[in-house]
Amino acid sequence: MRRTMSRAFMAITLMFTLVVSVASAAQPRYADLEALTAYFPKDTMLYAAVRTDEASIATLDQFVENATTELPVSMFGQGFPITLTTAIDLITAQSDGGSFDEAIRPWLGDTLAVGMYPAIRSAAGRIVIQITDTGAAEQAALRVFPGWTSRDVDGYTLLTPTRADDLNRIAIYDNVLVVYSWSEDAAPQPNPTFDADVSDSPYYVDALSRLPEADYDMLAFVDTPLLLAYNERNNTRSEGDWLLLSAVYRAIGSTAFGATVIDEQTIALDVAQTAGNQAGLDALGVQFSGSGNTVDSSLLVVVPRDSFIVLQAADLATVFDVMGGNLQAAAKKFQIALSSLIPSLAYSYSASMAGFVSGSVVGVGNPEWADVLFANLSGFDYTTEIRPLLTGTTTFFMRINPDYNPNSSRFLDWEPFEGAVMFQVADDESAQAFMDKFARELAISIYASGPEGTARFSETTLPGGVRGITLTIYGVSGQPIEEFLIAAQNQLMIMGTRRIVQEVFAGENIGFETQPTPVLVDSGLTLHINFPPLFSPEWTNLQNSDPGNTLLQQMLYFIGDLTGSVAGNDDAGMVLRTVVTLPCHDDCG
Repeated sequence: MRRTMSRAFMAITLMFTLVVSVASAAQPRYADLEALTAYFPKDTMLYAAVRTDEASIATLDQFVENATTELPVSMFGQGFPITLTTAIDLITAQSDGGSFDEAIRPWLGDTLAVGMYPAIRSAAGRIVIQITDTGAAEQAALRVFPGWTSRDVDGYTLLTPTRADDLNRIAIYDNVLVVYSWSEDAAPQPNPTFDADVSDSPYYVDALSRLPEADYDMLAFVDTPLLLAYNERNNTRSEGDWLLLSAVYRAIGSTAFGATVIDEQTIALDVAQTAGNQAGLDALGVQFSGSGNTVDSSLLVVVPRDSFIVLQAADLATVFDVMGGNLQAAAKKFQIALSSLIPSLAYSYSASMAGFVSGSVVGVGNPEWADVLFANLSGFDYTTEIRPLLTGTTTFFMRINPDYNPNSSRFLDWEPFEGAVMFQVADDESAQAFMDKFARELAISIYASGPEGTARFSETTLPGGVRGITLTIYGVSGQPIEEFLIAAQNQLMIMGTRRIVQEVFAGENIGFETQPTPVLVDSGLTLHINFPPLFSPEWTNLQNSDPGNTLLQQMLYFIGDLTGSVAGNDDAGMVLRTVVTLPCHDDCG
């Protein structure tokens, strides 16, 4: 909007907008949440709708109360509002607007929507609120904005401020209240709807159609490339920069958001990202596909149950192949243009600079040279020895070191985390051969890196007769500072810190439990973060290690667990899901 509205009304609007994350999940997705799309033009860059019915507000109140009850007073001060309605009560009381239940609930409808669309000077926008009582809505607005006046205009009521330079307006119709900024771009009109509205936009339809669920409490659409480009209008840039920006923005597609509350402790947010205009990438020979293999979640049964973070990725080999292939394709295209650029580059700078640029591009574009470089640095052939390890599901897990103590006399206790990475392998024999070679090549790299400390490798027999190799790194004092273990069995090869790998092969403390909310179907990437209890010894020790880290000190007041997952599709689009569970304190089950 052109000018800033009064603090009271904008604060109320922000409070209602918070419902995008926390509202009741009882109504179908497109019934109410798209009811207000007719009030936004087809080229709308941002549209978001939330439920404001009584049940939704009650659910929000309960969620906010759960989220804030256990917060320390030092964060927000004494008397911090713990529900949406109490917060609005405080805001409206400052302008003699009455309480939420008295002044707003009687006329508030079931849906609120906000939107932004292009205008001549700056982006135009409006807030549209469903109402059930026009008279009550008008009186409430006049109480919130003392000094404003109202008059009937062509079948609707127009509220205007007394200041001539204040361009904010409120128009009250039979079933909606519209807040907007008057200008030559968006003048008052008898009919506030548009013949071609945002729901007619193919970008809107495409993005929302990709959301995976049938029920949401918040629905949002962002015409991402248009919004990003429009935002650049007032930014200062060097001449010609807009060419690169336009090329980047075109490749990004539109985005849809859907959010709901699973229960009084858990919020879920889905994000659907479409592919944009791919003409520029196609010209470079760059191709993307969001489709791929699905993570093997059954592997979680061998992951330690007390893991802090578990990350699973399916078929990293193909991901790296696509990335490398796209880089090489783009480099080869650039080499064609480079032949005509080299003379001017040499003339403008130096022949050596021109040769460096030319050699770099040729090197990047030559996959054989990349293989030579990797083999000499690592001692492994990527195609035959490394890539097979990445074709299945790669699982990384980490937990807080139960012996963590930065003041311990043992260097091994100084590390706050223990972790490992697990690969699906074709057979145990090839894994054993890889382990032997890996130990030797790693030793050569360690010894060649400098004189500080040393490393020793030793054979280890794990429970069940599993053969492993232990790597111990010693400091200059002769005391071990790191211990790692690599072993393979049942087509799984695991390498990581010694104790956690031993527990996995011994079958002790395993069986990682995920949250009840499912990850996306066909997920190619999943993330699970299970935070320990707020006042547990593990987390307390970790907090004490860095008392000045505000995030570390306060994180567990807001997040109990977090799950993320990503699923792709054939046309380079993808869907992301994030599920956040509030911490459960003494008063919840």
